[in-house]
Amino acid sequence: MDSKIKVSVVLSFLNAERFLEETVEGVFAQTFRNWELLLVDDGSTDRSTTLAREYAEKHPGVVHYFEHHMHRNRGLPASRNVGIKHARGEYVALLDADDLWMPNKLERQVAILDTHAEAALVYGTWLQWFSWADEKQADLPVLPGIPSDRIYAPPELLGLTLSNKAASPCPSDMMFRKARINNLGGFEESFLGTFAMFEDQAFLIKVYAELPVYVSSECWDHYRVHPDQLCATVIRAGRKQEAEYFFLSFAQEYLSRRGQLDPELRTIFKRRMWPHRHPFMERLKHFPEHMTSRVMRLFFRSGG
Repeated sequence: MDSKIKVSVVLSFLNAERFLEETVEGVFAQTFRNWELLLVDDGSTDRSTTLAREYAEKHPGVVHYFEHHMHRNRGLPASRNVGIKHARGEYVALLDADDLWMPNKLERQVAILDTHAEAALVYGTWLQWFSWADEKQADLPVLPGIPSDRIYAPPELLGLTLSNKAASPCPSDMMFRKARINNLGGFEESFLGTFAMFEDQAFLIKVYAELPVYVSSECWDHYRVHPDQLCATVIRAGRKQEAEYFFLSFAQEYLSRRGQLDPELRTIFKRRMWPHRHPFMERLKHFPEHMTSRVMRLFFRSGG
């Protein structure tokens, strides 16, 4: 590998021994070789800590191990920020501990950012990876949902994403210029526990508001679908609505503070936050029409 690092791969993990080795080996299998790997331990209590330390010892100068003070669990955003802080590369690529990159991932994203100097971040298509557990189950591509292989100037992606016209990339699919992202303050460390489900989208709100982004049609990432991943556990606990409202509140306040909450975005936020602020009325929308009328009459008679 070259002495001057081009890409810093930031892999944050918590109790990931089941998948960590395969994910790390996917980095070593990259066709692009000028990278460093930063393994950030978010207070693991399983064997993943040992595995990460062994990689760092075996590959000094290439793989680096970091942890929080006293081996504490501080959450995914704080762990990502530790990795970004110590990154020496011009570009930073995020990687979740249960995902797997395609071999040309770094090579193609570096080529795109090298070619398009104005772009601060690049992402593309990614696969919902089911076949890792069941070969009979087909993997599903998640397309950007908008015209691809082009740059979007800020704040165009804000409206497209918040209105659900554009799909949000998974973190493992993103690569960005460290120097440009540093000015945004990194990941929001208030997105903890249940709210961490939207920590990547909170980060992207800040990017989309200020920086150009290249959206590619190429597919580079296997997003492993399994019952222990964060999204699945939040949904299973019935707390997705709570997490989404926390994210929308953050995004609205952030954009308002920056003076970027234009009429179009205000309308989008009003529409998306209405079900959270009026859950009773939202549930009525799913009732048969004759039942809805009856419930509404009873509601107003009772003085509701």
